[in-house]
Amino acid sequence: MKSSKWMIGLMAIVLMLALAPSSFAQIQLILNNTPSAGEIATARHANTADVTSPGAGILVSGSLIAASTLTTTDLTLTFPAPITSGAMAFSRGGVSTPIPSTNDAIRIEGATGLFASVSAVATINYSAGTITVVLPGFPPPTGNNQSGSFRITGVRLDITGKTGSLSLLSASLSSTANNYIPPSSLPELIHSIGAGIASFASGTVTGGTSLGTATLFANQSTGTPADATASVVLTEGFASAWRTTTQTATTGIGTDVSNGSNILLTIAGMPSGITAALSQIVTASSPRITAPVVSGVTSTTTVSFTSTNLNAVEQLAFDITLSYTGAVTVPVTSTSITLTATMTPNSTVSTIVGGVPTGTAVKYDTAQVGPVTIANVAQATSTLLLPYFAKTVSGSVVYETGVAVANTTKDPFTTGGATAAAGTVRVDLFPRTTGAAGGAGTQTTIQTSASVRPGGNGSGLDANGNIAAGGTWTFSIGDLLAAASPAVTVDPATGYIGYAFIQTNFVDAHGLAYILENGSIRGTVPLLVLPPTSLTSRNTVSNESLSF
Repeated sequence: MKSSKWMIGLMAIVLMLALAPSSFAQIQLILNNTPSAGEIATARHANTADVTSPGAGILVSGSLIAASTLTTTDLTLTFPAPITSGAMAFSRGGVSTPIPSTNDAIRIEGATGLFASVSAVATINYSAGTITVVLPGFPPPTGNNQSGSFRITGVRLDITGKTGSLSLLSASLSSTANNYIPPSSLPELIHSIGAGIASFASGTVTGGTSLGTATLFANQSTGTPADATASVVLTEGFASAWRTTTQTATTGIGTDVSNGSNILLTIAGMPSGITAALSQIVTASSPRITAPVVSGVTSTTTVSFTSTNLNAVEQLAFDITLSYTGAVTVPVTSTSITLTATMTPNSTVSTIVGGVPTGTAVKYDTAQVGPVTIANVAQATSTLLLPYFAKTVSGSVVYETGVAVANTTKDPFTTGGATAAAGTVRVDLFPRTTGAAGGAGTQTTIQTSASVRPGGNGSGLDANGNIAAGGTWTFSIGDLLAAASPAVTVDPATGYIGYAFIQTNFVDAHGLAYILENGSIRGTVPLLVLPPTSLTSRNTVSNESLSF
């Protein structure tokens, strides 16, 4: 019996010793935070608290369990990514070192009660993502008999490569025997991570009129482009992705102008001598956000917001007008002019250099959305279709197709008129065979030049094989066959029948086909005009639009 009582007493002593450190702990630490609802996946300077509540941050509360003495203790918070915002002042090796930030920096705010003396963080390891705060001591005989709290605000993280939600990783004490109890749970910092720009496409906002995609011709350098206007629309990735400088500030004490989330638009494929003017589309049914009008863009422009709604997904739309501002010094050889969008200011590298942040500007990785085609550069051509031609002999009667092609780029219109331009012509003949099936024969191509001028002098071609602006070229199928290399001989018994495409190296070509009977005109048919095949495919009937 005595042995049993001895063992019970020994076990009680061991249990008391095991519980000794916590039995003296009199302040329970609790961490709370209202997280940022969403941050951009490419952000190198992401908020860790609710952006709609200036001054929000991690609330450190000390709940009094019983009056007791307290020993000075380090509380170290470990964040899930590198810290990129500087503190108002911090201690490095016992030396107070200010980070270049006078606004919106890491701060200790609202210190009360037992934490009233906590005024600044002790150390920050930016690369490791840790912040250390010294919790005060209350020695005997007075000790401590009150609760207290303080907030850590302005903490920003480089979250590139992160997904999902982010929470504080740990909250550790330098000692667990100093009457502080570590927190039992860790708060969420960022609820979700998503794209800053959900989509970027040709189009407009609700209630606007989309101007589609612009069209330029490769040989034009003055006047008005063939189709000078286009429209694009950007859609926000999530409700609070786009923010003004004020909405981005976390402390409510001043703002840093570089902290606003901006969008960088980059134009590619546009030669010098051409500019794009951007004007924001705002409609009564869809006012959306307000951004400044941007004009005269030759390569890039930055859009900064003057107001946004943090509780709704918004859209930003622009009409784009292209114009010639001078001589085009670079030939227009690209097939399209494109526009890309990315959050800015951006950087391809971390904002931590030498172990400390380079500043407090919001920075993003350079991931882009797009490109979106805002203009197509088409060759300055016209394509005419001659559905039927013939050269046949019936007894003493010769039937032959004649053609007239007019260069109508010379016109009387002072507004919206064509740009006068001369150009050569290519004709592709597709004859049928002479067999019973009447299948495809051998294609013949004739390209006018200084040495190839079907019809000869007086036909309407100049010495270089061009049809001048305001000129008309007249020829017969026989003229083309004689000018071919090698020349094509027509069998009088079978004739030469088929169809042809006529391509001019200038716009606004029109033409007429006529039937000759022994040299006399017996009837006429306008040539069909095809839209540029570089812009409109002929693969389906619905996409081929023919006109006279």
